[in-house]
Amino acid sequence: MHSPIPQGISRSSVALGACLWLLLGTGAAACGSSSEKSDGSNKAGTTSGANETGGASATGGTSASGGTPATGGSPATGGSPATGGFSSTGGTPTTGGSPATGGSPATGGSPATGGSPATGGAATGGSSTGGAATGGSGETEPTSGCGTPKPAAAPSTITVDDTPREFIVDVPTAYDESTPFPLVFGLHGMGSDGEMFRSRGYGNLGSTLGTEYILVFPTALASEDDGTTRWDVMGGTDLNFFDALLALITSTYCIDANRVFVTGHSMGGFMSNTLGCKRGDVLRAIAPMSGAGPSMGRDPGCVGQVAAWISHGNADTTVEISMGEGSRDYWVEANHCDIGTTSEPSASYSCVEYGGCDTGFPVRWCVYDGGHELPKFAQQAIYDFFSLFK
Repeated sequence: MHSPIPQGISRSSVALGACLWLLLGTGAAACGSSSEKSDGSNKAGTTSGANETGGASATGGTSASGGTPATGGSPATGGSPATGGFSSTGGTPTTGGSPATGGSPATGGSPATGGSPATGGAATGGSSTGGAATGGSGETEPTSGCGTPKPAAAPSTITVDDTPREFIVDVPTAYDESTPFPLVFGLHGMGSDGEMFRSRGYGNLGSTLGTEYILVFPTALASEDDGTTRWDVMGGTDLNFFDALLALITSTYCIDANRVFVTGHSMGGFMSNTLGCKRGDVLRAIAPMSGAGPSMGRDPGCVGQVAAWISHGNADTTVEISMGEGSRDYWVEANHCDIGTTSEPSASYSCVEYGGCDTGFPVRWCVYDGGHELPKFAQQAIYDFFSLFK
């Protein structure tokens, strides 16, 4: 298990983190407020109000609930297909039961529990034995969906904890049921939905990942308090949702179980960190943007091990950069990196990679000039990072 308290977190970060997690646990608004508007340009809006639209989280100033979200998520199915070489989504709903909570989503042929998904026998708990080297090749682990004919219409709903949950699936036009494809979950921010994060004007992961990866865009449940969509970043029902959705996708499509990834912005960045901790035995890497966690100093009960790519704006007033630095420090410590040794993985964007990390588990930290909007280089940088694990 990783050390519960990340190194290098400033007092301001801890104070803000404590305030934030108090908000997540109580729903009380006490730390300021912020709002975002999605206009197709990836730009943050004004800081008036408490809810986030356009996918950014108003964490650090909103009542992001930490309990179990209310039933009834905002619709996110259908919609126009994103460009970038993959097929349209939507189609007939598929319902199903929730898998066992707290466990690995091994139903339906997804990765087995108890082990790290790192190819070639990666280290669990931090020791750098085996594992795929950064940029190296690894073994492919086909799921039960391999050999299954592609459905005429992609599934778009699943029932979890007696509640219908919605999502969008984008499948590359070159999909072949005999070839295992990597899988990426894209998580929206508070007040947004899967369709908005998927769209070209916001997340636009399809512009770089869409021809090679199967993409899944879930939608969080709406809060009973104000109807705002929020991820349960402390786990709860959204861990069950992830487990059930992973089981469904891996049994419906031919997936490489050793190449399952998660990325998200703002509250989606929080949830990406949570999944990296709680589902590190089935995830290969995470890419949280403008988020925080996991658990900001609490004992998170992490399992497995993941590589991490983290980005944050140096002028972010919604989720302060100190909170992103806390995430960086957590994963640097978890992967036994040397925070004093860095290299630049690309001249195209402002990121550093830390030296000395466990083999196959790099950590990259990307700071950009800006606020709570997505960095312009996000899609390409995430693609480059996920592409290391082949």
